[in-house]
Amino acid sequence: MSRVQIKLHHHHHHPD
Repeated sequence: MSRVQIKLHHHHHHPD
């Protein structure tokens, strides 16, 4: 997976 794709993957990541 590309870094750009990873950034897009982490679009909305909220901690528990």
